[in-house]
Amino acid sequence: MRKNIPFLIITLVACLFVLGIIKLSEKIKPLFKPALNVKIENIVSFEISSAQGWYSFKNETGVWNVAQVTKPDTAPVYYPAQKAATDLLERLRKASLTDIISENTGRYTEFELNESSAIKVSIVNSKKKKKVFYIGKNGYDFEHFYFRFENKPQVWLIKGITKWAFEGDLTFWRDKTLTAFNKDSLTQIKLTNYTKKPKEIILFSKTSDYWLINDNEKEIPAQNSANLNQLLANFSSLEADGFAKPDEKMKSVAYELELKTKDTSKIISFSPAVNNTHLARVKDNPTLFKVSGYKLTDFKKSKSEFSKQ
Repeated sequence: MRKNIPFLIITLVACLFVLGIIKLSEKIKPLFKPALNVKIENIVSFEISSAQGWYSFKNETGVWNVAQVTKPDTAPVYYPAQKAATDLLERLRKASLTDIISENTGRYTEFELNESSAIKVSIVNSKKKKKVFYIGKNGYDFEHFYFRFENKPQVWLIKGITKWAFEGDLTFWRDKTLTAFNKDSLTQIKLTNYTKKPKEIILFSKTSDYWLINDNEKEIPAQNSANLNQLLANFSSLEADGFAKPDEKMKSVAYELELKTKDTSKIISFSPAVNNTHLARVKDNPTLFKVSGYKLTDFKKSKSEFSKQ
């Protein structure tokens, strides 16, 4: 009998080990994680439904447009939304699912993943295949959010994108880009200030090594003027803050900005400020934008300020 004791102990330990492995395997979730598989180049449309409303995005000949859908049977009005749409899809492409938190559909309310509380996103590709998913509240930190696919019980944690990224209103989604140049490509900048009498014009023309102010009146080495370099940064990439109301009109022009590169040009007019906000219109574009006054402080600088090195 005593001779069998070591054998029994070994057998018992082996059984406990196997039992432990079985129990552990039951607790461990499968390593397979379904990819979001967001292939931006194949997406032709997507929709977002949130507390901010229902928004429809369509890609037409490579350009994204957005509309707010108020009634399913009413044709919506679409507006340019290239920047916001591509930024969102790029973030979604990089997002990843990390862990399964629950497979109990009764817990959707707890995770804010039911129809009334979640962000609902529908994506359609060029083969007309639709993928629908929901994003709920944040998980154990502000980098992870609860996530589920439509008609799937699993609740996942998603990382790399937040719920708030989908919560914009129409003003947020619409394209507010006024200029988008590589500042090194600019060859001419013309500032016209109509608030001064007579009007003041400051013309910057670029040579290979210098910026000339008002046709050789002053030469500035291209990299040596802090104010000029700041102007280049401000106006090469300028974004509006919003859009004018239907009853707002541009009755007069306070400032005008003209930018030129070797291949193209752009002219933007700005109204006098009301509550430190200007109306803005890009030539040949009917959209009337709103721009905060702090973005136009370069118009108030003198030629001598731009000449400082």
